[in-house]
Amino acid sequence: MDRGIQSFLNVSTCHCPSFSPDGNQVAYLSNQTGTNQIWVMNVQDQSTKQITTLECAVKKVSYSPIEPILAFTMDKDGDEKYQIFLLNDQGEHQLLTDGESVNFFGGWSPDGNYILYSSNQRNPKYFDVYIQSIKNLKEKSMILESNEYWTPLQWNPNGKSILLMRRSEGSMNNDLFLFHLEQGDLEHLTPHKGQAYHWSWDFHGSGERLLVATDEKTDYAELIWLDLRSKTRTRIASFQDKGIDLCRISSNGKYLLYGIRKDGQSILRLIEIEKNREIPLPPLPLGYVWDATWANDKYLAITLDGAQNPTNLWILDIEHNIWITSYLPESAYVQPQLIHCPSFDGLNVPGWLYLPTNVKINKSLPVLIHVHGGPEDQARPIFNPVIQYFVSNGFAVLTPNIRGSTGYGKSYTKLDDGRKRLDAVADLHAYYQYLVRSKWINPLQVSIMGHSYGGLMVLLAMTTYPEIWANGVAIAPISDLESYLENTSIHRKRFREAEYGSLNLDRNWFREVSPIHHVEKITSPLLLIHGKNDTRIPYQETLTFFNKLKDVHSKVNCILLSDEGHEITKTKNKIHIYKEIVSFLK
Repeated sequence: MDRGIQSFLNVSTCHCPSFSPDGNQVAYLSNQTGTNQIWVMNVQDQSTKQITTLECAVKKVSYSPIEPILAFTMDKDGDEKYQIFLLNDQGEHQLLTDGESVNFFGGWSPDGNYILYSSNQRNPKYFDVYIQSIKNLKEKSMILESNEYWTPLQWNPNGKSILLMRRSEGSMNNDLFLFHLEQGDLEHLTPHKGQAYHWSWDFHGSGERLLVATDEKTDYAELIWLDLRSKTRTRIASFQDKGIDLCRISSNGKYLLYGIRKDGQSILRLIEIEKNREIPLPPLPLGYVWDATWANDKYLAITLDGAQNPTNLWILDIEHNIWITSYLPESAYVQPQLIHCPSFDGLNVPGWLYLPTNVKINKSLPVLIHVHGGPEDQARPIFNPVIQYFVSNGFAVLTPNIRGSTGYGKSYTKLDDGRKRLDAVADLHAYYQYLVRSKWINPLQVSIMGHSYGGLMVLLAMTTYPEIWANGVAIAPISDLESYLENTSIHRKRFREAEYGSLNLDRNWFREVSPIHHVEKITSPLLLIHGKNDTRIPYQETLTFFNKLKDVHSKVNCILLSDEGHEITKTKNKIHIYKEIVSFLK
């Protein structure tokens, strides 16, 4: 392998744009210095300036709608106990939350005097809703106390109500509510039977109606207007084979942007609302749009992420319909091809295949199957420095969207729930068979790698089909479903039980299938990696698995990172572990 991993990990990325009140600057997060920090770009000349140099990575940043101050969230070394801070125009930051609980930022009041957030400060199991004054930091009030999981989404532009989401059982079932500040009561906006997921929302105008993406009446998605007075719904768009990822209305209510997701790629639509007229956008490279924000009706900023275009800010000048920031594709990076593989039951399983250039048809090519986490997530054709590194050095890489992935309808997402988990593992076996039938893949050099839920899939694959894998790499994996559900963060437990099964009803099945009880079946080399600050999957589970496996299998190694949590965020740690992975897979 002749290209170092550091050259790929050093590629800087930008995301989470937020315009200043006058629209002349946009704040964003960039990992240019090794961890995500806050930067500001001047929209006119695209000059940039770093604003924070904090020890830990910043998670989110948001400008006040009135003055040039910022709110941002950050945890400590990956412990996911997010705190909210205020950053003034002198670069000084101040902690607003308690420093111990988990807090989710929900936005600014229209007058810029308050921020909105939810916190499990009162009870670690539940999330209440709070309003915090930024003029008087001692002025904080809990506006909603409830033994539920509440997430604040947005302050109504009229200042009189707040949009809230209540999570129901399962991660793909929720409800939207308006909380009326003067009356102190809740108004249920999305009553429904069965499971329905509502996402990507925005108020229009002065707050008389709400734009919502939902799968309540379809397997995929529809975009609707919800009139907040009459409660009538008007469909804007509906898709039977595509998803909707984001919808954003311009500050003055003139334009609507929404993103269609097809096989993990974004197709943007810009609509002039009053005329119901689509405005053609200037071309964009292939990729996925993670977020979008407006500066009045003048500028639109999006975060575009493509296999050949690392995550970056693209700013559209609406009047002239041109991208004033744009980036040429990097030809050194490989664009994957979309493939489909029939599984054991005839299900067509999509995936993205990255092939190195000048592939020889001689059955010599090693392949790495890279399984995404979630499981409610999707492998997309976006920039992944690790995948590009492997491809540049002679590996084929497959990123499959096995059953349980999002982006293919809610029926597909539920195909791996509970005791159907091993059907997803069978999808991986089907892809192995598909790959080795090709003319270039070496059947003795098929390895598998995954993080979090993807790590569970690695361990299940290696204990269910042990004879086919050359190597395995599991990062922050679930190895014992029973122990995982007993020890994960208490506010996550009931939602994860809806996905994996119940401790009360499925404990015996957990013991039957969990990899921890089948370590003797693993015959291939295995590398385990875990951050010690992980609150989702305690690192002790990986250590237990390692100690049990090394008693029966000598080709196993374990790396523990003392300053990381569930995600690995620090560049120095990424360089360390991916060098180890490369050495391991040689």
